[in-house]
Amino acid sequence: MVIEWLRIPVPRAEQDAYLLHDRAIWTKTLAAQPGFAGKECWSGADDPDMLHLVIRWESLAQWQDVPRPLLDATERTFVAAVGAVYPVADCLTYRVIEPTGRSLA
Repeated sequence: MVIEWLRIPVPRAEQDAYLLHDRAIWTKTLAAQPGFAGKECWSGADDPDMLHLVIRWESLAQWQDVPRPLLDATERTFVAAVGAVYPVADCLTYRVIEPTGRSLA
């Protein structure tokens, strides 16, 4: 399993709308892709204006196989719905490993 970890600055006052549209647009689109295994949105206690989107994929290859035109179209739809652009501050990749150290991805 691979984790896609996005950090996105979103002011607290805008987070409800952001998350509502994220669920309806981004999560719905990603959920239809092969290898999508789930998604969570977190808020850090140390920085409440930073959202953490944790997206689980069955493999790195399946995550990378999501078509770029689909991602671009989804982002355009999302921006139109929320009325703002929220740039990704960080995109990190993690692999779930077994206690033996062998990667599961």
